[in-house]
Amino acid sequence: MPTDPDLIDAAVVAFTAAARSRRTVGAGTPHEHAEPVDFAEIACHVLTSAAANIGGVETLLSGRPNSWEADYVRQIVLSTAGDSIEALLRWRTEPLRLVLDTESELADLGLEQQYEDAADAAARRENHAHEMMIMDFAKPEEKVRIAEIRSRTVELLGEGGAAELERERAAQLADEAWAIVTAVTERAQIAGGPVVEAHAKAMAACDAVEELWEHDKVAYRAVYADDIRESLAARGVTIVVEFVDAPIDTSGEWDPLLDELHESARRSATQRIIQTVPGHAEASPAEAARLAGRTYAERANTVAYTERPGTEGMGLGQ
Repeated sequence: MPTDPDLIDAAVVAFTAAARSRRTVGAGTPHEHAEPVDFAEIACHVLTSAAANIGGVETLLSGRPNSWEADYVRQIVLSTAGDSIEALLRWRTEPLRLVLDTESELADLGLEQQYEDAADAAARRENHAHEMMIMDFAKPEEKVRIAEIRSRTVELLGEGGAAELERERAAQLADEAWAIVTAVTERAQIAGGPVVEAHAKAMAACDAVEELWEHDKVAYRAVYADDIRESLAARGVTIVVEFVDAPIDTSGEWDPLLDELHESARRSATQRIIQTVPGHAEASPAEAARLAGRTYAERANTVAYTERPGTEGMGLGQ
């Protein structure tokens, strides 16, 4: 028996109301009349939709799959919807929820590592350009104080764990250094010049890599989702599909179909952000991106020349 009798009571009420309802036959003709609804059809419809919503007829009957009741329900569902997954999905009334962890997908394709490599390289160039700018525009006493703070911070923190008092003092020194660097940066930006322009370009390069990464995640998710929906529609399944990031329980009965949909969607979404090179179909997505000149460094460099007025020659990827 069910653990929640209220659900059974609600189902009985709904079924009873349906059984008591009537339908109009021959509307608009001299033979128009009312008669009882086809309750058997309603019952089959409800059971089949429940099976579709729960993840398949075997999932529906998993509580006692070998009972005589289960055998009859199985026959009803299979007779109503047929024995294919696609046919049963057409009876689903709830959205189909699928997992799509975009960052994990891009990591699995090797593209996240390309992004991280490009982001790290861009950050190193930006740090170097910023250091050069500070050294060019800092006053002698500011340079001395920055050097003192760096040395003292190393002493306070040491190689191992520092005590709370030392960590607090190191944090105070960091705030002081930040104030000096901020003042020098503002002074440099007002003055301008080649060093300041070089730093601005390095910062723009960092932004370009980050923007491409965010763009690719959005593009991958959009194309992946569209491909799933189009593949289902081609099979005559036009149900609502929702995508979630966190893992969810899904029916193992549908794994073959979902695996097929996933592989198709993954190919489409990968192609969206990579232009493959003829003759290299066997290459991994990351290698295909490299061969096509579509790594994050190379694409960011293209953005620098074509989409970011005033930041020509960023040099990302050089």
